[in-house]
Parts: sequence; structure tokens; C-alpha cells
Amino acid sequence: QWIFAGPPAWVEFLDNTVPETRTVDLEVIPTNASVKGYIVCPGGCPGDLGHADIWVELRNDQIKNGTQLDPAFMFDIPIPDGWYELSVHLNHPQFQAPTPLHVQVGPGQTLDVGDIELVLRDANIMGRVYDEYGRGVENIPVVGWQAGGDGWAETKSDIGGYYILPVVGGDWFVAAKPRPDQPYIYRHDPVFVSVAPGGTMAGVHLVLTEVDAQVKGIAVDADTRQRIEGLDGWAWAAQYVGPPAGYEFFSDAPMWNGSFNLRVQGGHSYIGGLDLPPHAPYVSGLAGAGAVEPGQHVTMTVPLEAKDAVIEGHLFEVLTKVTLGDKALAGVFGRDERGHWASANVNAAGGYQMTVVSGTWHLRAWLDPATGYVASPDPVTVTVTSGQAVVQDLAVWPINALISGTVLAPDGSGLRAFVMAHGESSVAGYYETYGETKDDGSFELWVPAGTYVVGAALPDDELAARGWQNPAPIEDLTVTASTPATGLMLRFRRLDGTIHGTIVFTPGLTVTPTHSAYVWGWARNGEWAETEATPVPGTHIFTYTLRVISGTFWHVGAVYEDWDAGLYYKSRKVVVSVPSSGHAVQNLVLDGPKALPQSHVVSFDGGQMQTIVLPGDVELRIPPGALTVSGTVTLYILPTQAMRPDAGHEFIGAGYEIWAVDESGQAITQFNQNVVMTFHYSDADLAAQGISEHTLVPVYYSTLAGRWVLANSYVVNTNANQISLQFDHFSRWGVCSLTPGGITIYLPLVFRNS
Repeated sequence: QWIFAGPPAWVEFLDNTVPETRTVDLEVIPTNASVKGYIVCPGGCPGDLGHADIWVELRNDQIKNGTQLDPAFMFDIPIPDGWYELSVHLNHPQFQAPTPLHVQVGPGQTLDVGDIELVLRDANIMGRVYDEYGRGVENIPVVGWQAGGDGWAETKSDIGGYYILPVVGGDWFVAAKPRPDQPYIYRHDPVFVSVAPGGTMAGVHLVLTEVDAQVKGIAVDADTRQRIEGLDGWAWAAQYVGPPAGYEFFSDAPMWNGSFNLRVQGGHSYIGGLDLPPHAPYVSGLAGAGAVEPGQHVTMTVPLEAKDAVIEGHLFEVLTKVTLGDKALAGVFGRDERGHWASANVNAAGGYQMTVVSGTWHLRAWLDPATGYVASPDPVTVTVTSGQAVVQDLAVWPINALISGTVLAPDGSGLRAFVMAHGESSVAGYYETYGETKDDGSFELWVPAGTYVVGAALPDDELAARGWQNPAPIEDLTVTASTPATGLMLRFRRLDGTIHGTIVFTPGLTVTPTHSAYVWGWARNGEWAETEATPVPGTHIFTYTLRVISGTFWHVGAVYEDWDAGLYYKSRKVVVSVPSSGHAVQNLVLDGPKALPQSHVVSFDGGQMQTIVLPGDVELRIPPGALTVSGTVTLYILPTQAMRPDAGHEFIGAGYEIWAVDESGQAITQFNQNVVMTFHYSDADLAAQGISEHTLVPVYYSTLAGRWVLANSYVVNTNANQISLQFDHFSRWGVCSLTPGGITIYLPLVFRNS
């Protein structure tokens, strides 16, 4: 069988009545394996849960395929051989999908995973939705979600504003989500709730803000001041709250055909703005401040700057000077000094054309590694003026050096696993790649000439189940096209030691823990470990046991996040010597508190442009149709400091775990278009950690590969202290340094691939 494993093709047509034709090629791939099983419910599935209401999906970083159940609640999914995450998706008030399962299927194999049992929602979160005057508000949607996207729930308030949210036992975030047609908005942080299995947590009240005024606006050309017809985008308003914050985001709405209507609260001053998709003939713009009285309808005009300049060129092979032509599956990504961004695909002739506004732009090309080429990681700076067309060709290098070898289990047998190489290329800067071994453990990796670290990994839950540790990586491996590295051997090891102890808060801090703390450890040879520290009831103390490899030095630390208060506490990194006898004791002390950005949930029309400013000064730009062509999308964002560092890497600021569901509750795992994310950093923070901004890169965490993975397409703007990246799936994202810092305290951030 054949499957289409990529994202949907995105096709654009001009907004007029002139007939147009576009040709789109869709690549399918053959399958040589399958995964099957049954979905079952504890106590039997009720009549209102049909087989067509459940979707089962297999996915990894490159491939996905899924299916609905047959009438017997069975699934059978054809797939190429490899490692996958098996996820179940459903929207039902009584049941929740279980935690995703990692599976490995070989060539020609039909893997039977047996029965997968749904989780009964046997607990309840209860409260009331009311306005600023204490009046209950009915028919308001209330949503709940768990960190990592493993669970979500939804209900509505009744006539008195009361609600009951059925959930499974555990930690939840709860928020109200009024619909766009309701005269309320929810402006508070989500409420963190812990509820026991089979238990009830009452008193989780949610306060709405009533909106009684409107801002009616239009987009106008900044030069002619004429209204811009046929322009769609996203409008927003920020309310003045006084010093030191100044203006804070208040509300947003879609812009259709150049006009928009924002709901606001009278008696305040506002500024407004418009965010536009990258293909729009204008760039985003702002309107000046203005006061709005209670019940008033005011008008706003937002002047927009027209794109009247072009940057164009070709990708060429640096050694032969030949244009890549139709061999290149590639794109060019850019951001200017004022925060505007643009992207362009590379055409069949190897050329690109990017329409921009005047200014200084930082460009970087991206190529699919399957093309056999890689672009330079250093952005090319281009300055263009109004009405000008600037030619900027971009050089790429061949991926022509071979690394090969075998991955072994602890007993010496060949093993199916992930392999990866990362390091510094003499021609392309930092480079990394990864793949899978064959059934006999053999592998090949192709890289540009350079010096690399080579390693192997299994999914985290697979390692834990086997009691193994990833192989020690092979370091300082220099390869070129004429001098490959072959015959390498990577062998998994058994965990044969522990580090255990207690975790307390710094004297003088009175903190009563309500949930577990996170403990991490790493060693210089690529070993890592993580666990949860359990709070001792009635005390301020945690206990933990970290499984490790004996006979080596481990770097250990812990963090506790108080999501409700928006604070976190963190220990210093401690070096622990684990003897060959296998056991060591190490107590840890949590310092703090420091501010933790609050979690965030937002719903919007998936067919409209969306710009979301996350806590911690991180920005998401989601083009119209990127997540779903139509209907409501709900986006969940969890800032976190609970990260597992790697040897030689420092993480900057908070990490952001992000996931989304469509209006039927189905998880959105693959995008129709790339989403753009921008991180900001400060020179002071980097100096405090002894980190150079020239070593910063955006990364995400892959649970399948068990490691941090470099983002494919990104630009580091050291002048504006910004890192912008494009990605096509949600995960846990963040920014790290490729070299060690000068101090021993980590400020983590990263993410997992879900």
C-alpha cells in the first residue's frame, strides 16, 4: 500500500475573478508494515461512543498515518517500518485517551499491540463562572488541560453560572473561554487544580470581564490613506493599565475585506494594530492611542505600509557554482530589523522571489537534507529600499561524508534504534542529522565535511522499561567525502546504580508542595537521567531516587514549579560521584522563588491570521489555514523550567510546551503551513550565564529520539536580540547554547515532540 505522509499542499490564488490554474505534486511513499489493535472502554463502551468517533494515529518526526476504527473498534494502520508514537484521539465526556504508546515495527511485520484501554473520567472539577459584579453567567465554555497535552476536557456553565468538568485524576489547568459572540472575555491566568482519582475539587471559580464598547476599524494605505479592499488579517487592542506595564493585550478579532470590529471595555484608553499573513501585499501596522467611553462605538484607522521592494536570487552549489534547479526542496526565510517576517519557496529553477518592505533583512535558506545539500547557518544581511529589486544568491554545500556502524543491545546483539550525529562542519557550521538502524543494528549517516559526535537512543519510556541507558557517544569524529568513518560501534548499557536523597527549600522559605518536583542528571559521556521527587505529606520535603550508571560523575539538579502562583524554585547543579558499588546519597536545596510565565489558552478561527504574544515575550505567528482550513482552533501553551539539560548545553529562559485541538477535540499534529515563533533574549541574561549570543539555536525535544533536535529553519538576529524559526508541528520549544556557559546554574528550556 501507499500513503501520503506529508502535510497538505498549500495553494494560493489571487483574490479576483480571473481564472487560474495551479499544478500540485503530492508524493506518496510505500508501506511495508502495519500496526493493529483494539480500543476498549473500562466496563464496556457506552452507546453514544461510536467507532467513527475515535481516531488512532502513528507518527514520528517525518511520517504519520492514521485511521478510524472499524465497527468492532479495531484499527489496522499501514506504515513504513520504524519507531512511532501511537496516539488515540476522541472527544467524549466520559472517557479520555491514554498516554501515547511508543512502538517499533520491522519490515514485513504486523505488530499487534492488543487492547488499548480508554481512561475513565472519574473525577470532577467544580466551580462557578461569574462577572466582575458576582453575577453568574450561563452558557460559557470552560476548558481544562493537562501539561503535555495528554488530557483535555470541556463543559459549559449552567443558568446560575455553575459548572462541572469531568476529568481524570491528576494536575489540570482550567480556564473560561467565552465565544466571540458573547459579551465577555476571560483575562485571568488559567487556574491550576490537583484532583485525586475519583475525587472532586470544588470552588474553582472563573471571573469574566464584561465588554460594553466597540472599536470599528479599517485598514488604509499609509501613503494614500485610502481604504485597502480585499485584505484579510487579525486585529487586536491593548488597554492602558498605567505604569510600569503601560499597555496590556485586551482583545482581538478577525479582519475581513479591510475592516474589523473589536470588543472592548469602556472607560479606558487603547492602542490597536493589525497582523497580516506573509503573502499579503502589506505588512502589519499600528494605530495610535485613543479613549473609549462606556457603551461607545469608536472608529479606528490603521495605516499599513505596502510591500514595494523585492529580494530575489538563486541557490547555488558552492563548489561547482551550479544552480540547484529542480533538485532543491527548499525555502528562504527572512526577518527585518522592525520585526516583519517573510518567506519564499524555491522554484523548479532554483530561484526565489521575496516581496518585502524597505529596510535591512536577515535571510537564511533551508533545504530538505534529502536533497543532499545544506545551507550556511549564518544569515545573509540584505538592505533594500522602496521600489528596489535586490539580487542575493545563496550558497549551499554538499552533504557527502559518510558515517556508518552498528548499534548493539547490552548483550551484544544488533538493535533497532535511533542514531544521530551532530557537530561543527567546516563548510556549513553546526549541523545535525539522525536516522534509524536496520534490524541488525547497522546504520549510515551522511553529513557535510566536519567533526561530529555520534550517538544512539531509544524512546524514553522504552529505555525506562528495559532499565537501559543510551550508549556513550563517539566524539571528535572528523569526516570528509574522501575520508569516511566506518565500523563504529554503539552499545546500550544497563542502569546499575542510584542517587537518592531529600530535597528541601532554602531556610526561610515556607512552601507547601502540592505535587512532585523534577530531578535531572547528566554525565560527561552522554548519560542522562530524570525522575520525579515525591512530596512527604505534611512536610516541606521531597524524596527522590535517580537511576544512573555506576562508576562515574553525575551532574544533578532539581526544580519545583508552583503554577498557581506563577513561581519556580531551583537547586544549584551538584556533582555527585557514584562509586562502582552503585549507590550515592545527595540532598538538594531549592532556591527562589523566581517568576514563571503563566500558562495560556486561546481559541481562534483557524482560517484567519493569528498573532499570539506568549508570557515571557515570545511571539507566535500562525498564517490563515496553517492549523485547520476552517473552524475553531484551541491552542494550549505551558511555559516550563522543568528541563533535562545535556552536557555542554545551556538553556536560556523558559521552555514552551505547545499543542492544539480543533473544534471536535482532535489533536492537530501536522500543519498545512509553517508557523513562525520568535524568542527574545537579553544581553544581561546571557552575560550572567557566560554565554555568547553567537552560539544560540532553537531546539525541540523528540521523545522518540530521546534528545533535543535542532530546528530546521531559523534566523538569529543579534542586533535585535531575537531568534525566529519556522516549524510544522507542536512540541516543546526553546533556545539553547551550543557551548557550555561560564557558571554552574542552568536556566532550562526545551520541549518534547508530541
